[in-house]
Amino acid sequence: MNHLQIPDLTRAVVFDLDGTLWNACSTCAAAWNSVLRELGYNLEITGAEIESVCGLPFPECVRRLCPGLQEADLPSVMARIDMSEQVFLQRYGGALYPGVIEGLHRLAQVVPIYLVSNCQESYLRMFFSLTGTEELFRDWECHGRTSLPKTKNLKLLAERNGFAGAVYVGDTEGDRLASLAAGYSFVYASYGFGDFEHTPSFSDFPGLVSGLLETLHAPRL
Repeated sequence: MNHLQIPDLTRAVVFDLDGTLWNACSTCAAAWNSVLRELGYNLEITGAEIESVCGLPFPECVRRLCPGLQEADLPSVMARIDMSEQVFLQRYGGALYPGVIEGLHRLAQVVPIYLVSNCQESYLRMFFSLTGTEELFRDWECHGRTSLPKTKNLKLLAERNGFAGAVYVGDTEGDRLASLAAGYSFVYASYGFGDFEHTPSFSDFPGLVSGLLETLHAPRL
C-alpha cells in the first residue's frame, strides 16, 4: 500500500484527463486521419502516436504528428481536427479506465475534485457529455480555454477556488513536473501513458481511489 504523505489533501484532488480517466487515442486517430485524407496529406496517424503526444497542448500535438504542415495552415487544420474529434467521439466515444465512474463518485462525496488538462475545451466538454461526470467536478480548466501551460492552469484553478496543498493525479512526467511547479503534490497513475518511477503510484483506478480515501480518513498528527 502506498502512503501518500500529503500534508493537506482535504483541500482538493485534481485530475488529469487522458491516460488518467480515459483513453480515447484510437478514436482521435480515426478523426485525425479523416481530416488528413480530406486535405490530401499522405499521413496515417495511429492510436499509439496520439498516445505519444497526449499531455502536450493541442497545437504542439499537431506540429509533432504532422511534420510537413506549414505553420500558416496550422489554425485551419487544428479547427478541422477539433471538429472531427467531436464527431468521432460522439459516435465512438473513449474507453474509461475500469472503476473511474464509481471512484469519482466515492471521492466527490468526501473531498472536492477538479480537473485540469492540456486538451481542447470542446474535447473536455465532450468527455463530460459522454460520461455524465461534469457535476462531480467543482471546477475545471484546460489549455484550449486559456492557452496557458498546465502549471499556470493548475495555479489558476487553485487561486480561483481558494485552496492550497492539493494533489494532482496524472500519468506522465510532464504532469509530475507541472504539478510540482504549481505547488501540488503528485500521485502517479502508472496504468496510463507514462513510464517512469514515482512514489506514490497506483496501477489501477480503484487502488488509487482507495489510497486517496485512506489518506483522507487517516488521523491528523
